Parts: sequence; C-alpha cells; structure tokens
Amino acid sequence: MQKIPIKLEPTPIVSAVVEIKFISSVPGEAVFGIIYPLLSKEYKKFKKLPVLQIPNDIRDRDPSLIFAPHYEFYDESKSLKILVGPKVIAIAFHKTEHNEYPGWTEYIEEEILGIYSKIFESALIDRVTRFAIRYTDFFGSNIFENTEYKVSSKEEENLGLNEKIQFSRNFQESGFYHNIVISNNSAFKVNNKQLKGSIVDIDTYMESVENFEDDYKKILNECHLLNKNKFFNILKEEYVNKEFNAKYQDT
Repeated sequence: MQKIPIKLEPTPIVSAVVEIKFISSVPGEAVFGIIYPLLSKEYKKFKKLPVLQIPNDIRDRDPSLIFAPHYEFYDESKSLKILVGPKVIAIAFHKTEHNEYPGWTEYIEEEILGIYSKIFESALIDRVTRFAIRYTDFFGSNIFENTEYKVSSKEEENLGLNEKIQFSRNFQESGFYHNIVISNNSAFKVNNKQLKGSIVDIDTYMESVENFEDDYKKILNECHLLNKNKFFNILKEEYVNKEFNAKYQDT
C-alpha cells in the first residue's frame, strides 16, 4: 500500500474549494443578510459578483445559475475567500503570485470548521443537497509520464506520452462520488501569466447529505482524506518523492 505524504514542497495545488449546496430556511434574498454579520468581522470586505447583473427571473430558471454565488467575502490577510449565494457557500483558495496554499491541517480545516459552526448556529440551512471538496493541481510537464494510468490503443502503446490527452473518471466509493479529470494539454493563469502543462482535477462529493449539521466535522475530514488518497494513487510514488520532496508522518 502506497504511503501518503503529509506535505509536498513545492506544492502543485493551485485551487481548493470546499462547497455546500443547500436549501435554506429563509427566502433566497435574505441569505446575504444572515451571512454578513457572521463573516464580516474576519472577512472584512465583500464584492458583488457579475451574476447579480442578470435579472432574478432568468437566474431562477437557468440551471447553470441556480447555485451561482452572488457575493465574495475576502480579506487581504487571509488565503481564503468565501463565495455566498442563495443556495451555495463555497470556501475557496486560488493560487496567485502572492498567495500560496496554506495547508489543510495548518490552516484550512480549522478555518472551515469555524465558519460552519457559525452558519449552522444561525439555522440558515434547512438541508444540504451537495457537499464537495475539489482540488486542482498543476504540473509544468506531461503528467502522463508519471501517472499509474496508461492510455493505449492498437497503434500506440501509451498515448499519454505522445499525444494531447484528457482522461476522466466518475465513480462511487466509500459513500462518496469522485470525478477525476487528468489533462496534459492545460493552462493555468497566475497574474495574467499563462502557464502551460498538465492538470489533475479531483472533485469528491456527496449528494442529499443526511444530518450534515451534526456530522460535518467527520464528513469534512473523510471527504478530504479520500480526495487526497485519490490524488496520490494517480501519481507514481518515485515521481512524488523526487520532484516534490515528499514529507511523511514518521520522517
């Protein structure tokens, strides 16, 4: 069984989003008013997002907009932003030139638990319809050279080494769904600078989550661990150790 590192240096993580989609106990237009005093002491600034320029009746009918966030809470001193809509709350990290991934156990987990505690005390959420953790990792090289996956055909033994490939899987395991996309023809933008390379994108989620309010700490930890395990099961262990100076629990 492959050992799972506790830290990579440098980290390839460029995005991490923890998202709740929900049915609220109040009208949609009242959600922001409830959320604002819960977040504004620590996330002192907010901005309206472009979706608010779309008329309400169109937003309510368009499936792609129903769960769109309307506001972004942020603070220059924090690595995370909070996206809020009538049916969604997402806590997000995105890499920039001055914003490196702060670590799950070092920062993100505790921050999320504090935010969730406030939200559930407010009785805003009636039912969670989807809970997800999504990580995106960027690599400057062809990642198929260093994965345990092999994509082949009659003409080519390993297509991933010589062609532009996008590979996707969606499956259920351990009570969660996993949507995995691996692409060796991707780009990532940092401060208007376009970087070309490979992406590993893993979305681990549950739908129609029962008793989330009571079990969110357990579900959060389990979802994160499964997402992390899926990532390291994709990559060759020797590649991880060599390129990212992997740190393990007992070292």
